[in-house]
Amino acid sequence: MANLVHKISVGGVFFFKVALPFGVIEGLRFDFFVNFPYNCHYSEWVKGRGAMKFTVNRDEFYNLLSVANEVVSPKNPLAILVNIYLSVDEEGNVLIQGYNGEHGVKLEMTGQVDQSGTILLHARKLYDIVSKITTPHISIFTEENNPYEVVISSPEDKHILYKLHGSNADNFPAFQEYTWENYVVLSQETMKELIDMTEYAVAEDTAKIFFMGYYIEENVPGWITFVTTDGRQLALLSREYEDKKGECQWNVLIPGSLIKVVKKALSTGEVRLAIRGQNVFFKIGNIYFFSGLLDGKFPNYRDVLPSTINYTVDIPTAEFRKNLERVAVMTEGEVPKIICEIEPGVLHLKTRHSIYGEATASFEVEYTGEPLQLGFNGKHLMNFLRVVKADKISLQMKSVESPVQFTLKSDEHFIYIVMPIRNF
Repeated sequence: MANLVHKISVGGVFFFKVALPFGVIEGLRFDFFVNFPYNCHYSEWVKGRGAMKFTVNRDEFYNLLSVANEVVSPKNPLAILVNIYLSVDEEGNVLIQGYNGEHGVKLEMTGQVDQSGTILLHARKLYDIVSKITTPHISIFTEENNPYEVVISSPEDKHILYKLHGSNADNFPAFQEYTWENYVVLSQETMKELIDMTEYAVAEDTAKIFFMGYYIEENVPGWITFVTTDGRQLALLSREYEDKKGECQWNVLIPGSLIKVVKKALSTGEVRLAIRGQNVFFKIGNIYFFSGLLDGKFPNYRDVLPSTINYTVDIPTAEFRKNLERVAVMTEGEVPKIICEIEPGVLHLKTRHSIYGEATASFEVEYTGEPLQLGFNGKHLMNFLRVVKADKISLQMKSVESPVQFTLKSDEHFIYIVMPIRNF
């Protein structure tokens, strides 16, 4: 009846993947593949599972599923990890968990629970179903004779009905819990600013893994610093945190992919950040994240900070951004070259393209030195300017051959370093 395909391991638990024909086996319909523990006969696995039944607020449930789906990937090669773990108890607690092999998420809410239970459900498909239900509440239940198929409906609209196949939740990887004895507290607004002002310098894909994360340190007591670099640009922002409990671990690399998910979970309130050994933990209200830290030694970023400033140009941010957008329309490719010609009182932005032609835009700046000519990757400048809220920025450098430093006139705790293009 069943054909053995192969054995896999998830979190130290072994599974046999078994192909089952279309049909009904002891009340449970199998359409394609199902996984069950290797030491459990499939008939024992199907039997003995009680029904679950609960009702929750639709919007809250939908929002939590949205966060969970930022972690869970429908393309994960391990079939069990395309699912979310859903558990409800008779005290009204509703628990959602997801894991992608690197990062884990746990989300908590309450609802009206008539019957406790656990199940694995396809994360993306459940999210898609809930997105199509717009009534105030959602009801989910399983039937006694079919414990791995949930019925999803609305108490307010009896015409809505979905049936979604699920699977056994017993062998889903356990969430790494933290006791929250040693941690830093930040406001969610501060956390979002730290990410916004540094995320554009994180490398998306590189052999140097330390370029793909956020370096976290505490140089000054009470202040947390985020530093990112992809080898061509560097962003740094320090902000005062609200509180610290116990002894906190610093000078670590947090994966950029985790920070992306954390950012999407931010709203208002506080964020707790903790490091334990080689793992990082976040708590944002009723949402918890964990991940392993990145390996590798982060480069000494202080080596690229200019020790001597010989040239300073004060630039109005809005004018810089607007005129950069104007000349950028004549650029193409991965490295759109922007030429900056600086003269006393004025900055000229120029682009040249062998096929399309040229563009020039000029605007006033505060500068009294000798004429300068610099070349930049236009994408680097635009990504930086998009997040800057200060009215004025300062371009600073030792020479036209050295890294260029941008600072904010209104914020001494931010630095952006970018390498100029040599041949332009």
